[in-house]
Formats: sequence, structure tokens, C-alpha cells
Amino acid sequence: NRRKIRIDPVSLLVHTGDFRFAQSTGHCSHHQQLAETRPDCTHVGSRIPFGSAFDRVEPGSTSGRAVIDLRGTMFAVAADQFHHAGNASSGDWKYSFAGQLVEICGGGLSGWCCPKAAATEEAAVKGGWVLQLVWLGDTVGQPRPTAGYAPSPPSSTTVDAIETVAQIQRRLEQVQHKLRLEQDWNVKSFQQSQQRQQESEEAHLQQLEELQAGQIKSTETIQELARRLQLANVKHEEDQQTIRKIEQERAHVYSEVTNAQQDLTFLT
Repeated sequence: NRRKIRIDPVSLLVHTGDFRFAQSTGHCSHHQQLAETRPDCTHVGSRIPFGSAFDRVEPGSTSGRAVIDLRGTMFAVAADQFHHAGNASSGDWKYSFAGQLVEICGGGLSGWCCPKAAATEEAAVKGGWVLQLVWLGDTVGQPRPTAGYAPSPPSSTTVDAIETVAQIQRRLEQVQHKLRLEQDWNVKSFQQSQQRQQESEEAHLQQLEELQAGQIKSTETIQELARRLQLANVKHEEDQQTIRKIEQERAHVYSEVTNAQQDLTFLT
């Protein structure tokens, strides 16, 4: 939240890294060598330059927010001033009120959206003479100031709105973080469930294979017993035939003995 911004009256460039009339509630973890502890912020890190939006959430994220509001002055932001950069970055900027209001969003896995003249990461973090303004007073016959011009401070309504947006943004970031944690937990639980199911299926398959192997072995055993029984039956039949032959021969011998005894009796 800035009450004043630093402008070069000749070039109409804004120094986005001048915080003398700014109150900061956020910080940037990029370039720790720029880290600082400030009485107006409990975080440790570098402050976010004017007209810049940072976040470190996920690829393509645009949760970082910035607003340039020059309404009530004769200045506007020049066209085509912004870009997004960084790791898996994304960003967007919307001009309205003849360029006096610019709403910026940006971020990424580690990204930002800022004036394109801040071409490097360090320049984006530090800020500098990188934002070009234009003078609107010529259209109403008001001469361009050369020095000492100060825009009107934002109204209490604007300050309250900015603070409300910041609170909503912090709440949104907390909800997004919670959703990411829940998503990670759900993915992990799903993976564990899939692994348990796979292990169970493999165990059941192994049991089925063992059962099938046992059935095959049992079938082979039964077939072998049947074969042996068949051979035993054949042997038994052969033995019965031999016994019948022996009995027939014994009967024949007995008959011959009987006949011989009769012949002997007759002769005597």
C-alpha cells in the first residue's frame, strides 16, 4: 500500500523499488541476499516492488496480485508494460479507466508478473526505474509538471478495499495450501490402496496356481492308481484262469485214478 510513488518528471518513469511512502505486508523469498527484517512486517525477505505480483504455488499459478491505481491524478500507465517470467510462470494484466487502473496477477512454480523493463529475476525483485507512465493533462489543457508533483493519497475506502483484498488473498492461499495437502494425501492413499490391491491379487493368483498344481498332481495320482488297479484286475483274472485249469486237471487226474481203481477191483 503506497501513499506516494517516486516519478522521474522528465522521463515519467516510476522507481518501483522505492518504499519510503509504502507499507508492506508481504515478502519475496527470491534472492535471500536481499532479505531484510522490517518493523512493518513479521516476515523476513525482500519487499515486493510496485506493480509486481509474485507467488510460489504451482505451475501456471496466478495467485499473486498487484494493483496500480492512479485515479485522481493526471497520470496513467503506458501500454504494453508488463510480462511474466520465472519457473513455470503465468500472468495477466488488465487496463481500465484509460490506463489509470491496472490489475495484475501472476506467479507460477516460482514466478512473477512485473514491468517488462525488469528483465532479470534480480531486477524483478529489487525494482527500479522500470515502469513507464504517460501524462493525461494535455487533453484538458493542464501542463505537465516538471517537479514536486504528488498524487492524491488513496481514500479510506480504497485502503479498506485493499486490506480486504489482502485478507481474502491470504485466506485463498491458505485454502489452496490445504487443498494441495489434501490432494497429496488422497493421491498417497490411492497409491497405497492400489498397492495393497495388487499385492492381494498377486497372493490370490499364487494360491490359485498352487491349488491348480495340487489338482494336477492329484489327478496324476488318481490316474496312476487306476492304472495299477486295472493291472491288478488283469492279474487277478489270469490267476483265476490258472486256478480253473488246475482244478480241471485235478478233476481229470481224480477221474483217471477212480477208473484205475475200478479196473483193479475188477481184475482181482
